[in-house]
Amino acid sequence: MARLRLLFGLFILLLGLGWSARIPWGESPAHATLRLSWRCNGQEIKVPIAQDPNLPAHMRLPPDQAYQVRMRSYLLRVLLDGRPLLEKRIEPAGVRHDRPLSVLEELAVAPGRHRVEVEFRPEPLEGVKENLLPGYQGQLDFGAGRVQLITFQEEGHWQLKP
Repeated sequence: MARLRLLFGLFILLLGLGWSARIPWGESPAHATLRLSWRCNGQEIKVPIAQDPNLPAHMRLPPDQAYQVRMRSYLLRVLLDGRPLLEKRIEPAGVRHDRPLSVLEELAVAPGRHRVEVEFRPEPLEGVKENLLPGYQGQLDFGAGRVQLITFQEEGHWQLKP
């Protein structure tokens, strides 16, 4: 008899828990979201290392190895209907800044149809050739509480995932 009461009480508890899971926990947001999310390898830069000319020749690095490899920082710029929405410098991760670039940004956008432009280009450096990447341009429909996802592939292709 005690087991039957325990099972009945457990059944009522689970039924109440299942019912309470259907209760809404707030209102959906009145704005839409533009999410930018990707990870890619940046451009390597070889920075020459100054060697002491007083060192014996056998202690100096060969000229083809006398450099330090660094990853280049990139500039991310987002325009919404021609107005700047985000301008940010993206630095490579890691203590030595030698890891891939990671972008994860969520931007609130008013619902409706908007022209979106995304630029992701290497930061200009003196003496380093510019490696231009194509930007994303398009008209997107933003619904309240909805997310539009834009991603970037290594080959320079942009992808929209509604």
